[in-house]
Amino acid sequence: MLGRMAYKLWFQPTGWARRVLRQGPLRTYRAARGEAEMRQAAMELGPLAAGEGEAYPVPVVFLTGAGYWHQTIFCARSLQRFAPRPIRFRFHDDGSLPASVVSQLRALFSGCEIVGAEEASARVERHLPAARFPTLRARRLVYPHLRKLTDIHAGQDGWALVLDSDMLFHRAPLELLSWMEAPRVPIHLTDTDTFYGYSLPLLRELIGGDVPLRVNVGIIGLRSEAIDWHALERWVTLLHEREGTQYLQEQALTALLIAGRDAVALPPDSYRCLPDEAECLHPTAILHHYVAESRLALHSHCWRAFA
Repeated sequence: MLGRMAYKLWFQPTGWARRVLRQGPLRTYRAARGEAEMRQAAMELGPLAAGEGEAYPVPVVFLTGAGYWHQTIFCARSLQRFAPRPIRFRFHDDGSLPASVVSQLRALFSGCEIVGAEEASARVERHLPAARFPTLRARRLVYPHLRKLTDIHAGQDGWALVLDSDMLFHRAPLELLSWMEAPRVPIHLTDTDTFYGYSLPLLRELIGGDVPLRVNVGIIGLRSEAIDWHALERWVTLLHEREGTQYLQEQALTALLIAGRDAVALPPDSYRCLPDEAECLHPTAILHHYVAESRLALHSHCWRAFA
């Protein structure tokens, strides 16, 4: 509760002020207006025809809520557009989804699963009890990104492909679709650099070996039962003790989870994080992950091609 209050009363307003200073008031205004139009358009979309045949065996999962459901819809729709087979979408409500949005998700994505916040919390309580995982459970309450691990994977079996909402597919993601057919190892997006929030020496110390670089969890496919929750509890505790809490902690933890294992790193030229303005206007990549300043382009105009 205190963590959420601090975020809303201090970090969120100061973050917004910094963005305005960095981006300029006019560009910020245009992006805000464009995002409002994006929300309206997301509620007016009709369903796309799904591909033929059996659905991909791996579900595509989003953690979504009132702040970014419109991005979720456009991202999922852009993927569905290029998939030759039906996709099993699963949407985890963070507890803030309006009922009208839940109805629209069901209308747009036939057969999708909506996992409510209470259902997810009950599963976490069963499989990650606070008595055994006190640090993970406490961190989950104030750090929503951790729920992309705890809420989506705890108590589940099989592979799941988790996507961030602030992305659009501009061409058929053949590598990703092929992985969804028959996954054998984890898959992840490749970042422009290594952004984990924690020092690499500390991360290497935690696992006694090398840590994969440039892991970005905008796209991350993991096998749920392969996650070592006791290791995660230990890592989070030690990270807090040694270097505090960091915004990118989930990305660091995911890099630790796949360290020492074979993994598919999606090619960064085709699956692009932080596309520049020219790339946003005339996409050459398969996917754009609109992080940082590139989110202005997503809200201002990029989504319109899919409306």
